[in-house]
Amino acid sequence: MSEVSERFLKVKTYDEYDKKRHEFEGLKITDPGVREHLQELNPPKADPGVVDGAIIDVFRKKPR
Repeated sequence: MSEVSERFLKVKTYDEYDKKRHEFEGLKITDPGVREHLQELNPPKADPGVVDGAIIDVFRKKPR
């Protein structure tokens, strides 16, 4: 494991990663451990247009 990977795995929050992003330019994203840690730092967000599997259209005003 490279030194860059070791430093990356010590990061605890996405904000910390974002501040140090330039330090991780040589990071190999193909490494499964690195990929899993990145997903833990930045989990996928829920789509606000989907409720219980149904796609919901939200309009601020009534459509014309």
